Amino acid sequence: MSILVDSGGVVVSPLEMMDARYILDTWTAEVLSFRMAGAGHVDAAALSGPVASPQALLARAQRLMQAAGRSRLLALGAETALLPHLTATGLPCLVVETRLDHARHIRAAWPHVPLLADSSPWALLLLLTAAGWAGETVQPLQTAPQEDALVRLARLLPAVRPFSVPATPATVAPSLSLAAILHPQEPDLAGFFAHLPPWLTEAVLVWDAPDLRDLADMPATPWPVRQEARPLTDGFHQQRNHALSLCGGEWVLLLDADERLPPEVWAALPSLMAAPDVDAWWLPRETLHPDAEHCLIGYGLWPDLQLRLFRRRPGLHFAGAVHERLQGVDSLPGGQAVACQLHIRHEQRLRKTPADLAAKLARFDVLGGRPQHLLQQEYPVLPRNVLHHLLAAAPEGLLLPRRLGAPGA
Repeated sequence: MSILVDSGGVVVSPLEMMDARYILDTWTAEVLSFRMAGAGHVDAAALSGPVASPQALLARAQRLMQAAGRSRLLALGAETALLPHLTATGLPCLVVETRLDHARHIRAAWPHVPLLADSSPWALLLLLTAAGWAGETVQPLQTAPQEDALVRLARLLPAVRPFSVPATPATVAPSLSLAAILHPQEPDLAGFFAHLPPWLTEAVLVWDAPDLRDLADMPATPWPVRQEARPLTDGFHQQRNHALSLCGGEWVLLLDADERLPPEVWAALPSLMAAPDVDAWWLPRETLHPDAEHCLIGYGLWPDLQLRLFRRRPGLHFAGAVHERLQGVDSLPGGQAVACQLHIRHEQRLRKTPADLAAKLARFDVLGGRPQHLLQQEYPVLPRNVLHHLLAAAPEGLLLPRRLGAPGA
């Protein structure tokens, strides 16, 4: 790696030289270079609807910008009739597109138009927030009302509220139950237990096994362990509900055996639990592939938001035999928030063979009652340090509005 020196003689790395525009361009190029298996070709021209009087539409947006003191224009939808007028304004602008075939057409025909493309509104929300394209200085302009993902993004942008998480004194001991559903043959269970911090209140383990006597001996732990054997026959939601029923902590953290929290995430959890008016936290999950330095992106593969940290209250329960979701969260007194910079490391693709992954997905299909999972070996990827470099500028938390639904819903 080459070493760069800025004008003040300070040594900087190439990563530090990356600006947000470069990272968004890199993201878009990687996402657009990939097509999901089985996806047919879509006529890009058919994806772009007519825009009535694009000049008038832009003039109205500019009047709104002037009245509100905004300096940048965010176009939600890359309508071809609008693009020449958009670039002629001379305003700082960014075009966002969720229709990926249309985005490929725009990138080829208009290579100089700043473009951010992904099919996930939540990925776009976090990227825009981190890159400074959300907030009071940005004027949104929605030009593709027929696209559900863009409509959802247009509703999210003004509705989420960034906030800073207050630091919690190191002497504060949170009451936190770790709840995990495990299989005895899961790779590196010793590593899973070893990465847990000593300050947990307890660990609650529900094993997919007929009997605890068939399990290997648990290592010595600084916290009490509650464990039961319960074969996975009636869905993951029932395993989660059983684990939840055994928890005694004020807060619950859910982790799977192929997931890890980095030390900085463990260190931040007490502050998340002490944040005022927040009773449930969504954590981004990065699936590592093809190695530990890269993660999957695009098509909802990131941020893959997971509701894993929540205050334990009566009425909370999981539903759905596969990809189970926590129900009753909206009844909690506090709200829900996204921890933008704190990732769960999902290591299943590093620890399991393709045959293991295929068997896991086949079991999901059986439990779900229908085939719905497709295993692909190649996906868009991004270096993790590049993604984290961008997210370092994101707010610590995004408070979610109660009426817009949960991430992924």
